[in-house]
Amino acid sequence: MPPIQQQQTSRTGLITALVISIVFALGFLIWAFMSNADLNKAQQALESQKAKYDKVIGAGSLGDLTNLQSQFSPDPEKPRSGTLVDVAAEQRAALVKLINGDASGSEKKAVDDVNAAVASIKANPALKDATIPQNAGLTTVIKVLVAKAASDAENLAKAQAEAKAANANLQAALANQQAEIGKRDDAVKAAQTSADKTVADAKAAIDDKQKQVDDFAAKAAASEKALTDAQAQQQVEMQTAKANLDKVKKDYDALLVKYAQFKPNTKESIVRNVDATITQVSADNICYINLGFGDHINSGMTFEVYGKNEGVPKLDSGSDILNMPKGKGSLEVINVGQNSSQCRIITTTPGTTISQGDLCVNIVYDRNIKPTFFVYGKFDMDQNGVATEGEADVIKNLITRWGGKIADKVSNDVDFVVMGKEPSVPLYTPDELTSPLNAQKLAEAKAQVDAYDKIRNEAISLHIPIMNQNRFLYYTGYFETSKKVQAQ
Repeated sequence: MPPIQQQQTSRTGLITALVISIVFALGFLIWAFMSNADLNKAQQALESQKAKYDKVIGAGSLGDLTNLQSQFSPDPEKPRSGTLVDVAAEQRAALVKLINGDASGSEKKAVDDVNAAVASIKANPALKDATIPQNAGLTTVIKVLVAKAASDAENLAKAQAEAKAANANLQAALANQQAEIGKRDDAVKAAQTSADKTVADAKAAIDDKQKQVDDFAAKAAASEKALTDAQAQQQVEMQTAKANLDKVKKDYDALLVKYAQFKPNTKESIVRNVDATITQVSADNICYINLGFGDHINSGMTFEVYGKNEGVPKLDSGSDILNMPKGKGSLEVINVGQNSSQCRIITTTPGTTISQGDLCVNIVYDRNIKPTFFVYGKFDMDQNGVATEGEADVIKNLITRWGGKIADKVSNDVDFVVMGKEPSVPLYTPDELTSPLNAQKLAEAKAQVDAYDKIRNEAISLHIPIMNQNRFLYYTGYFETSKKVQAQ
């Protein structure tokens, strides 16, 4: 067991240390309370200061403003000194001066000037090709104007180059024109010289001709008597020639009379020659004629039938529309045999009967010869009341199909003349004739009448039988067939 004195010493030291610790603890607590009071005062002062500066600049913008010194400074490595407000004010003044040219102006005036300038630029007609965005700023507008100015400068340079080239071409053209004018002046001078020479030559020629005229007048006066004698001799020769011409005409007329004996006439012509005879009449309008293969007939040929006792009627004038040579009826060949042909009776005249022995006639057909026809005028083959020149081809086709020939003019070689409808002259009042169209129609009608009369007179003078359309159709047996064709 330790000694009692040592234990007492240790307890005293422990109590002393405890007292000291308590003192230090109390002192620290007192210091802490005092420090906390000062800290609260400082914190309140800081919050008050922060609220004041937040009204000037936000905490989020502080970093951007701290860069203003280096951004606004000409040398980023050496930022400007001074506060951020000083830098901002200096920057604002620089921007105002850049816009207005005077740093003392207001910021609002600078903004108004920029807006007014942009509006003026957009409204300028000269800048209508410059595309400026709707909400463009001053920098964008300046860039657009710079681009427009560069484009205009380029176009101006191009136009100046073209103008220079055009001017060069114009100068060259003017030089060529001046050269051409010089050539023309030389030509005019040469022509003037030639004209002067021509005038001089002409005057000399006139003088020479005048001398010749004088000589001719002297010779004419000397030969006038001889000319009178020659005229008298010519008169005698003309009288002799007239007497000879009269004799030739008389001989010609006698020759025509003699030649007429060999031409068909209106009384006893080949019109009345019988081409075939009916050998048999059967039922159902069928009959037979005495023509076959060797007689040059073909299917479709028509004949007019006349009584065996009455015979074929005369042609008479040939153009008379009355007293047509209508027979007992008409036939159409439908089948050609060896020595006879089968025919169909097309029509029969009322009160008559086609019988064996009756006579058949087609003026175009002849088993021995090919008669020649001249066809002239306008015809109405379709019976529509309108005669045309084109329908003359129907007549010509019938003639050639039945073995006849077509002539292109009236001559001694023509056996028959078939003439169309006789033209007429329209009647116009004096007032109607004032119309050029009516006057032209009248002149054309007269010309047609004259041409028609000329053909008819030529045929009469050569004793050629003349037939109109219907008489031709009756003598060929085609009259009824033409009406049936039209009805179809």
